[in-house]
Amino acid sequence: MVLGATAGATACVTNAGPRTIPSARFDYNERLSRSTNDQILLNLVRLRYRDTPYFLEVGSVLVQYQVTGRVAVTGSTAPAASPSATAGLELDREVDERPTITYQPLTGEAFARRFLTPISAGTLALLAGSGWSVERVFDCCVDAVNDLVNVPAAAGPTPATVTMDPRFHEMARLFRTLQKTGRLEIIRYTDGDSVTAMRFLTVPGDTSTAIASASARLRELLGITGEQDLYVLGPSGARATALIRVRQRSLLGTMFFLSQAVDVPDADLKNGLVAQSVMADGSPVDWEQATGKIFHVKVAESRPERAFVSVHYRGHWFYIDDADLESKTTFDLLTHLVSLQSVPPRGSGPLLTVPVGP
Repeated sequence: MVLGATAGATACVTNAGPRTIPSARFDYNERLSRSTNDQILLNLVRLRYRDTPYFLEVGSVLVQYQVTGRVAVTGSTAPAASPSATAGLELDREVDERPTITYQPLTGEAFARRFLTPISAGTLALLAGSGWSVERVFDCCVDAVNDLVNVPAAAGPTPATVTMDPRFHEMARLFRTLQKTGRLEIIRYTDGDSVTAMRFLTVPGDTSTAIASASARLRELLGITGEQDLYVLGPSGARATALIRVRQRSLLGTMFFLSQAVDVPDADLKNGLVAQSVMADGSPVDWEQATGKIFHVKVAESRPERAFVSVHYRGHWFYIDDADLESKTTFDLLTHLVSLQSVPPRGSGPLLTVPVGP
C-alpha cells in the first residue's frame, strides 16, 4: 500500500517540467519583448535629452526546475472493537523555478559595428522587398537620394539650424505609389559584382495614368534621363552607373532622427535641458513635418492608461499611444533594424556554469 502510493506520487511529478512550457515560454517571451521595446524607447528619450544611450543585451535565458516531494502515512491504533482507529496518506510536492539570465553590455567594437555602421543598401532592399513601405524606410534610414536631402543634420545630436527639402518626402511618396501598385521592384543582380537596383515598371507610351505620371516625376526629381526602367542603387559617388545614389544613415543616426519626434515638458525646454532647433529664417522647426509624420512619442505627468510602450524618465512618462498605428509601425521597423544590424560577438563569450541538481 505505501509502496504503491510512493510510486504514484513519483510518477505524477516527473512531468512537471514539460507542463511549465506553455505558460513559462509565453511569460518569458512577453517579458523579453516588452523589455526590448522599453530599452529602445528609453534610449530614444535619452538621445532627445543628449544623455548617453546605453544598451544591455540579454545573452541567454536558462531555467531549471527542481521538484521535491514528500509522502507520509499517518495513523493511530485502537482495540479491534473500537471505531476510533484512524489512517491517512499525505502527499506534498513543490516545484522550484531557478532562472539564470545573462546580460552583456553593448560596447566597443560590437556597439560601433551595430550602431555606427551605415545601414546597407541591401538591408533597405530587403525591408522594402519584404513588404515594408519604401517611403517609411527612406524617411527613417536615408540622409539623401541624389540631390534630395532628408534633414541630414538630424542624424546626430539636435542641430542648431535645420534645412528641409520637401522634395525628399515627395520622392519617397512617389516610390510608395509605385510600390503599392506593383510597379516598383528592388532587385539584386550581378554585373561584375553584386549590386542593388530599382526597376520602375511603367506602361510604355501611356502618359495619362497616375503610374506613368509618378514615374516621370520621380525621374525629374532624381535628375535621371532616359527611358530605361532599371536604375542601379548605390552609395554616393561609389559607381558612375549608380544613377540613384543613396546616402544611408547608421542605426544610431536613425535613432537620433526619430528622437526629434519625442515630446518633452515645457519646463525642460525653458530650463535648457533639451536643445531646440530653428530654421534658417529663425522660425521653429516642425519636427512632425520634418520626420514625415511617421513617429510621435508623447509625454505625460502620470502613467498613461493606453500605451503601446512607455518608460519613466526624468520624472515624466514617455509613451507611444496604442491607437497611434503610424508610430507603432515605425517603432516596429526600428526594432527590426536593431535585429538586422546585430553582429555576433567575436571570441568566446562568458562561460556559464549551471549546476545540475539530483
